Amino acid sequence: MDNDVIISVQDPVELNQYSEPEPDLAILKYRDDLYTKSHPKPADVLLVIEVADTSLEKDRAIKLPLYAAAGIREVWIINLEEQQIEVSTEPGEKGYSNLHIYRKGEIVEHALIGELNVSEVLITKD
Repeated sequence: MDNDVIISVQDPVELNQYSEPEPDLAILKYRDDLYTKSHPKPADVLLVIEVADTSLEKDRAIKLPLYAAAGIREVWIINLEEQQIEVSTEPGEKGYSNLHIYRKGEIVEHALIGELNVSEVLITKD
């Protein structure tokens, strides 16, 4: 992973004056103050990752549209229930126009993360 990024865990992202969701993970552009002086804004966010089990509907119906409207370029929902990673890109006022679903056995290739084997991320339900 690039050394010029910050991994933020459950910290607020200021989408606008009324909305500061706390994504499970966010990969942010590096900033010298490590975001201690102000919360990151959409332009600072390189990737948002939400891990969803009981929060799946909230993540899809509430958070995803907020992220898209704010211009967050990429959001992943790690969907534990359906055992898949949902990658949303191309944000706009009406949501993301591109959704790619990765299932176990598939590889997600990402400029920041490299290759990610979906089977290594998802927990097998017995």
